[in-house]
Amino acid sequence: MIKLCLGLHLLAGVSYLDLSFGYDVPHNTVHFYSWQALHAVDASNLSLLDSIKPSSHATVEELATLESGFERLSNFIL
Repeated sequence: MIKLCLGLHLLAGVSYLDLSFGYDVPHNTVHFYSWQALHAVDASNLSLLDSIKPSSHATVEELATLESGFERLSNFIL
């Protein structure tokens, strides 16, 4: 669970030093543990993950729908 948290936080842009302190892991292992978790997610055969695709593979209509969904969630405030 900690490895997954490290990986997701690292993808979100959190500093590896902050993650090291926050999760009490050596700073020189944060990236190693993160990539272990991310590779495991990537190799997973869960059907839930099949619906997730990068925006580079989305159609213009799918991107417009996603954009309007974010606009509604944020009350159209940037």
